[in-house]
Amino acid sequence: MYGIICWYYMVNKKLKLNGMHCPSCEMLIKDILEDEKVNVISISHNTGDVEISYDENNVDFEKIKSILEEEGYGVIN
Repeated sequence: MYGIICWYYMVNKKLKLNGMHCPSCEMLIKDILEDEKVNVISISHNTGDVEISYDENNVDFEKIKSILEEEGYGVIN
């Protein structure tokens, strides 16, 4: 998939997003994140909660936030 990822570099984060209104939003966000090598553990348009996991050596979290905001989703935390 993405090659070898060492578990000790993995970071788990829980995000709250504004702007998710339906299951299609969930799929779009999941596709966006997976394109950036971010694993989506769980996502809910009902609550706006997204739990992700990523290799902190290969993924810039600020870039992830920026991409989501460009797509129209507000990152609360």
